[in-house]
Amino acid sequence: MVRRQRERVKSLRRIRRFHRKNRKGKRGREQGEINYWQSYSDLMAAMVLVFALIIAFTIYRAKEDYENIGREAEEKEVMLLKQGEELERLTGRLEELEEELVCLRQQETKTDKLLEEKMALEEQNDRLIKQKEELEEKLRELEERAEKAYAVRRDIVEELEEEFSGSVDIDPASGTVSFDSKVLFAYNNSWLSDAGKKTLDDFFPAYFSVILRNYDSISEVIIEGHCDDRGDYSYNMELSQARAFAVMNYCIGDEKRRGKEVNYDMFSESDLKKIREIVTVNGRSYYELIYKENGEVDEDASRRVEIKFRLEAENLLLGDE
Repeated sequence: MVRRQRERVKSLRRIRRFHRKNRKGKRGREQGEINYWQSYSDLMAAMVLVFALIIAFTIYRAKEDYENIGREAEEKEVMLLKQGEELERLTGRLEELEEELVCLRQQETKTDKLLEEKMALEEQNDRLIKQKEELEEKLRELEERAEKAYAVRRDIVEELEEEFSGSVDIDPASGTVSFDSKVLFAYNNSWLSDAGKKTLDDFFPAYFSVILRNYDSISEVIIEGHCDDRGDYSYNMELSQARAFAVMNYCIGDEKRRGKEVNYDMFSESDLKKIREIVTVNGRSYYELIYKENGEVDEDASRRVEIKFRLEAENLLLGDE
């Protein structure tokens, strides 16, 4: 731009010089002298014109530059607005990603916990499977023991039934022998009657002959007294125990107690020792009553003495090893 201005100034100067020469020649010829003041004013006018052009051009270029700067500023402002919007969008997206990351970490924590719980459940399941196998094995053992116990009890019951041929009341399932208290005692009394002694003299040698043949299978022989529901609990407990004790003492006792006789000749010393090792005595008061078909208490049947046995195999089933 400056170069073009210089060229224009030079062109104007050449034009001015040309006109001055023409005017000087003419005036010289007409007047014979040169007017220097007029030429100077023309030069000043030309310079003012040049300066005006330069200023106008400069203002025009400045205006263009200003407009360009304004447009650039607007474009930059628009760009900044877009960048701000993009930054805001990216900030929002970043927050969303942070929330997703938090959720993923929470899910990861939950997953870890679930994996731990799964491992714990698997371990527990393995233990339960092992326990199940152990229980199944124990169940098989118990079933085998139960079958053996049932077979042993059945054989002993059969031997008892064969031994007594229906002369005494034997439960076919348990082998329990039951004596009506009228056979052994007077009413409300624990003294053995003569008929009761005779019954025991006939019964116990035959009964314990079967027990001794199966001695290794027997853990206990129980002599158990029972009463009806007349009277209070304590009185009937004392009476039921006294009757059971009287039967035991008569058969395997070693002394006379309260005038109750003892049969020393019922067993040999060796058999007596074995029998005493397994015999126990109980009183049940009125807690195992016998009822009639109409639901009433059968008092006569409830007053009884029972002889029952327990097997070693049954102790194993109950855990008494």
